[in-house]
Amino acid sequence: MQWVAQTLSNQMLLVCNRCWDVPSPFLRTLVLPPDPTPIIDARTEPFEIDETDWRVTEDDNRRITQNDQPRIIETGDYPDQTDQE
Repeated sequence: MQWVAQTLSNQMLLVCNRCWDVPSPFLRTLVLPPDPTPIIDARTEPFEIDETDWRVTEDDNRRITQNDQPRIIETGDYPDQTDQE
């Protein structure tokens, strides 16, 4: 006897009682549960709304420069400062 899909199948192998083997469960087909119901009209979160490029104080006041411009976090691409003295 051996597992074939979800049922035991006789393989027609004649063995004595001492050689009798229990069918291995790893040969049995694994039945997976159904997929969960999908979310209707699923959309990705608008991460751009959550991102800020300005700095604020603890009171949620926007920090500004001396020229009344918002202080924006710089991303890089700095000019080479070694030539200037």
